[in-house]
Amino acid sequence: MLWQRLTPLYDDGEAKAIVRMVMEERFGLSFADILCGKTDSLSDVERQELEQIMCRLEKGEPVQYVLGTAIFCGRQFHVAPGVLIPRPETEKLVRGWGAIPSTLDP
Repeated sequence: MLWQRLTPLYDDGEAKAIVRMVMEERFGLSFADILCGKTDSLSDVERQELEQIMCRLEKGEPVQYVLGTAIFCGRQFHVAPGVLIPRPETEKLVRGWGAIPSTLDP
C-alpha cells in the first residue's frame, strides 16, 4: 500500500488522506477506484510520475507543493516553495471575520 510509505512521517489517517489526494487530483482516481485496485491500470509514465511524487512526499515535502495547488475558502490557488500554504485554521478566521458586523460602516 502506498500510504504505508508515508507512515514514518504521518499517522495512518493522514498518510491515507495524502495518497488519496494525490490519486484523485493527479490521476483522476476516486477513492472507490483506489479500493477496487484501479491503480494497477496506471500507464508506465503515470507509474513513474507516481514514484517521483511519493519520493518527494517521503522527503517531507508538503503535498500542496507536490501537487502545485491548495484550496482556500473554496478556491484553488497555485502554490510552490516560497509561497505560504493556506491553512484550514486561517480559513476559519477569515470566514469568522466575514460574519462580524463592521462598526465602521455608517
